[in-house]
Amino acid sequence: MVTIDKLNQDKVEFLRGLEVEDLKAYIDNLIKNYYENYINNDSKGLKDSIEEITLFVDDFKDIYPNIDNYINHRLVYMSNKCLNQLFNRNLELFCPDEVDIKEDRFNYRELFDYELMDKIIAEEKEYEDRKHNCLNCQCPYYN
Repeated sequence: MVTIDKLNQDKVEFLRGLEVEDLKAYIDNLIKNYYENYINNDSKGLKDSIEEITLFVDDFKDIYPNIDNYINHRLVYMSNKCLNQLFNRNLELFCPDEVDIKEDRFNYRELFDYELMDKIIAEEKEYEDRKHNCLNCQCPYYN
């Protein structure tokens, strides 16, 4: 007799065998169902969609370490698409830059203020130099 766990395991194995483009289509379908359940006020369907997306991320994090960022991007993209269909507006919603499912291309260097970091390092060096020069005296820098 086939159990639900076995069917779920077979489903994950099948999904792991998909080409990237097919996997992206599957993710879009999961997200589409998520928003449809919300729009239809289907709390059980929404809960099931959230669980399925969460389990999907857990099952694929080892293959696609950037899957969280990819899914978050697709959630924003598809919510914008959904809102555009629901409301007749002459406005365009902001959509973040495309995210790759395979790798994180975010430039983390942009997060750092190198000028401020250099200033902090210089102040720290100045403090250490003063401390070193005062080893034999009783000045306030050492104590």
